[in-house]
Amino acid sequence: MKDADEWAVSILAGDQGHLAQHFARSVPPIALWDGIDVREDDPRLLAGAAGWLIARTVELVKTGDHTFFVGEVQHVEEGGAETSLVYLHRVYHPL
Repeated sequence: MKDADEWAVSILAGDQGHLAQHFARSVPPIALWDGIDVREDDPRLLAGAAGWLIARTVELVKTGDHTFFVGEVQHVEEGGAETSLVYLHRVYHPL
């Protein structure tokens, strides 16, 4: 991500907990996308999501062995899902 000009976020729909679990696995990033439905107009975006953000990095914040990417949102799009997904107390819930 450090070399990317911009990046994308898919806000998962309430019924997409299986995707959240899929991407949480320790699998090489390129293999994670095998068999995953993405939007035809932008393959960085997951199909059927509650919404999408396109952002560009404006700052990197190092915290221990992690780096937080602070982004400036360039584009917001609402999806057609009626709910979004939250993770609370180790369980996915539609909201």
